[in-house]
Amino acid sequence: MSQTDIAKGLLSIAANRYRILGDDLAALGEDGWHILLILFSAEHLPSVLRPESLEEGMRCPANLNRILKVLSMHGFVEERLPPTNGDQSFRVTKKAISKIQLILNSETNLFFQSKPCDQETNEQPLSNDL
Repeated sequence: MSQTDIAKGLLSIAANRYRILGDDLAALGEDGWHILLILFSAEHLPSVLRPESLEEGMRCPANLNRILKVLSMHGFVEERLPPTNGDQSFRVTKKAISKIQLILNSETNLFFQSKPCDQETNEQPLSNDL
């Protein structure tokens, strides 16, 4: 896959994510997507994720509460009840899980469709896109 193909693929992924999530959630940017992926990947863990766990890796951790509020308003995130020792913890909803799975399936399909390899050298054919 050429670098041009990768760039086009990334643009396609972003457009698909925006289409599936809608404008309000897509406007949360990478930090919003980051939070959804963390909560999605932790959904089946016995431990709970507190806000400080969600802040790791965010570009603007100060926006965490605003992002969680928007995700909650759209039915993508809910607070786990009851809070333990006054600490908040969060999880993704079934609605969010189905949307995230749609996005991940489209991303997986894009990047795992590759051109056939040369049988003798096991190398990808060279592209003229560079």
